[in-house]
Amino acid sequence: MKIFYTATYQGKDQFGAYYRQIYDEIKKLGYTHLDDEVVRITYDEYVNKMNQGRAIQVKNYQETIDFIKNADICVLETSAHSLGLGFIVQKSLEMGKPTIVLHYDEYPPYFLQGIEDEKLIIKSYDEKTL
Repeated sequence: MKIFYTATYQGKDQFGAYYRQIYDEIKKLGYTHLDDEVVRITYDEYVNKMNQGRAIQVKNYQETIDFIKNADICVLETSAHSLGLGFIVQKSLEMGKPTIVLHYDEYPPYFLQGIEDEKLIIKSYDEKTL
């Protein structure tokens, strides 16, 4: 099964260790990751990449849409709030993909919790339940 897993780069300082643990757990379960950028590069590297110009930004957007299209399930870590993640959740649901939104216990995605869609699962975690 193919998984598109992502999170916001801005949250890597605070939640990066969790990003990696979730990524590794998905892999241990035998799923195939479509992308590893969120665990491979830093926020500064991402910003530098996006500052290379419009062509890179368009490519990044299209790759993300393609990852959603090709995924069997989309998994997002949303503890650090991000409009981009909200957009990805919406696109995933529009494409009929099962979408799992994870967040650290104390950082719920209030806005996303208002979505009513049978394909959306929102789950909290902590160090014990990760």
